[in-house]
Amino acid sequence: MLTGKRLIIVEPEALIALDMQRIVEEAGAIVVAAVAGPHLLPSGDASEREPIDLVLYAPTRDHQVEAADSLWTATSPQAALVLCTADPILAAAAPEGTIIVAKPFRDADVVAACVAALSRSASTS
Repeated sequence: MLTGKRLIIVEPEALIALDMQRIVEEAGAIVVAAVAGPHLLPSGDASEREPIDLVLYAPTRDHQVEAADSLWTATSPQAALVLCTADPILAAAAPEGTIIVAKPFRDADVVAACVAALSRSASTS
């Protein structure tokens, strides 16, 4: 379902990040990086790196949803976004139409959200 898609995981909890990585890799994705916050993403011009297809982003109150803008700068302008949160305030702050996976999540929920975000991204490109 996610075969060959390049993903970045931004998740402050290491065990949750590892679980997300396992889920998407089992679905065929390639995890390029897993970091604890958007401030830890590679800096520099995204055009010099291979494009990223999707970012799984678990915002915290310290790194609000607005920090998602830095994700596109650090990754690719065409990258799809999936927010993963248990916080209704952060979910409500997401831009309209953002795909959201509620924590705690099931494997199938994460994969379905990734597929939906990639499909939506492809239809708007």
